[in-house]
Amino acid sequence: MADSSSSSIDSPKINSEQSVPMCDIEKLSPNEKTDSKPVTNRKMTFKRKVIPEQHRTLTSKLLNMKQIIHEEYLVREQINRIRLEKQYIQTLLNTLHAFHSYDNMQN
Repeated sequence: MADSSSSSIDSPKINSEQSVPMCDIEKLSPNEKTDSKPVTNRKMTFKRKVIPEQHRTLTSKLLNMKQIIHEEYLVREQINRIRLEKQYIQTLLNTLHAFHSYDNMQN
């Protein structure tokens, strides 16, 4: 009974009559060259193929992006300053309101 339960769990076995698929490496003849360059080499090759006009265009786009990011940062700084000023004014208004209500209680 233990054999029947273990046979249902076992992985399928390959008979000696069945063919096993060959890997790509096994199919290649020794004279064939494979494309085994790492991805970084391909990127480096691409960089070498960029013509000067493309390089100038890409450089210009990159500088524009950096400028936009810098301007975004400056706008965020201004927004934060305005929020701090708003909080300060709100605190002053709350203090003034507290003094006004205290004066009304005294009279």
